[in-house]
Amino acid sequence: MRIPFHHYGVRRVTLYHEGYLTHSEPVQLEPKWYARFPFDLFSEVLFPIGWKDRRAYHVSLVEGADLIGVPTLRSVIERSSALRHAGPEGPGDLPAPEPAQATSDQETGEGGP
Repeated sequence: MRIPFHHYGVRRVTLYHEGYLTHSEPVQLEPKWYARFPFDLFSEVLFPIGWKDRRAYHVSLVEGADLIGVPTLRSVIERSSALRHAGPEGPGDLPAPEPAQATSDQETGEGGP
C-alpha cells in the first residue's frame, strides 16, 4: 500500500483488515538530509532535482475480531449533558464512555429467533 505525505512530522497510521485486530500507532517522519535547512534551499529552490522520499513501514496484523464497544445510552446522555452545560472554557473532564455489556448470545454470535 502507498500513502503519500507532503509534510514531515508525526502521522497516525491505522491499519485494519477483516478478520484481524486493528493496529494504530503514531509514526515519526524525520526529513532526509536534503530536506533540512540549509540544504533544502539548494535542493528545492536553486537546483530542484525532484527527490523522492519513500519509507518502508512493516506491521504484522494479529488475527482476531475487533469488539467495538457500544456505549450505553446512559453514558451518552451524561456526556452530552456535560457538553451542553459547559461554559466558554469548555467541558473540562468528560465522563468516560461506558461500553454496553454484551449478553452471552452476542458474545458467541448466536441468537435465538
